Amino acid sequence: MGRFEYASKILSDVINNNLSFRTASKVALKKEENEQIKSEVNAVVGCALRHYYVFKELASRKYPEISEDSFNILSLGLANHIFAKKFDEESFNKYVASESKLEGVEQFISSFNDPKDLIPEDIEYGSKKFLSLRYNLPMWIVNLWEKNCGPFLAKKQFRSLSSKNLYSALRINTYCISDEDFFNKYNDLVPSEIKHIALAKEENINLKSHQAVRHSDGFVYPLGYKLMCEELDIDPLRGIAIYNGCSNHILKELYAILGPFFKADVLCNNQSTLVEAETLKNRYHLEGLSLYECPHTAMLTCISKPVHTMFVSPENSHFQSLIDSPEYFLRCKQEDLDKFIQIEKESILEASKQVENGGELIYFVPTLCKNETKRVVCDFLANNKNFRLVNEKQLFTFDPYKSILYFAIIRKEESHD
Repeated sequence: MGRFEYASKILSDVINNNLSFRTASKVALKKEENEQIKSEVNAVVGCALRHYYVFKELASRKYPEISEDSFNILSLGLANHIFAKKFDEESFNKYVASESKLEGVEQFISSFNDPKDLIPEDIEYGSKKFLSLRYNLPMWIVNLWEKNCGPFLAKKQFRSLSSKNLYSALRINTYCISDEDFFNKYNDLVPSEIKHIALAKEENINLKSHQAVRHSDGFVYPLGYKLMCEELDIDPLRGIAIYNGCSNHILKELYAILGPFFKADVLCNNQSTLVEAETLKNRYHLEGLSLYECPHTAMLTCISKPVHTMFVSPENSHFQSLIDSPEYFLRCKQEDLDKFIQIEKESILEASKQVENGGELIYFVPTLCKNETKRVVCDFLANNKNFRLVNEKQLFTFDPYKSILYFAIIRKEESHD
């Protein structure tokens, strides 16, 4: 199988078979040993996914009866010609023409030269349709964010999602190394205005594969987790429990501030999250972690007694995934929101039962939907008078912490009985 066939199969598996981009790529390229070919294929497919909506608009105007399979092939041709430029254009366009069976498709692809001219002129600049095409977002997300954040903040958020600087910052592992020693060791990184955060000195530095990350001197993940933990009074001797419905970033942050010896019960809602937690436990020698696979309705079966600090991050719409998962819009549907909201309400209530008097319940979700954030917390507080809100924050990717993250710190009042 060659480059073109690889790209076609991966895109088809993502769009038609609902596989994640990462999984589809891994499956298709598992026998390919040439790393350059893998990189080129992933670049072209990633570009096609990141411009799905504008390519769909252009294709439907030119070919009103276009099939999904033909569109997939055409979008790869547009992605390679306009953005990625990884495949030989002449031969790839011939492949697109042969596989798509679209008349005049080579000339159609070649007619686009400036990415700024992709959005048709008859679509009003700044309109919701324009924002959907410009930032590769489904209309329901555009409508939701404008409703929840207001047009001004929503547009700032849309623009920041296309920024190349979202993962240009690295959290220093302060348990292992001081800031001074870190910057002496890695002279291609510079201090941020935020303490314990390093920035890439040059744009072309890939922090995810940086030596500091490989040596566990730093981590690349949404920096909002650092801010959240700085707001907490964490007492590891009085007990920590974590319910994870989407990611294990909190484990890295706790390691950076507490070291590898803290004890915690970690409850994961599915096998994938559990495997990720096991990987982190082994890599950072977090021997004090007790890991469980557990539905959100059964936390009590895994936690032996109330804890002082209870983190709960249920399954949610996970808008943070828009940053590094180009197929996000295919997996997250508007109709899923009601399911997420119900799970979140049940999760925060179940987690609250595991908090000791005077302890803290930390509810956090990487989303911008108020029905999953403020309203879940308000409903919980209205029905649980022995808890009070200490602090809450909604972070955006245009903030210094470059994160989509909402968190609420809720304290259980001391009982005087």
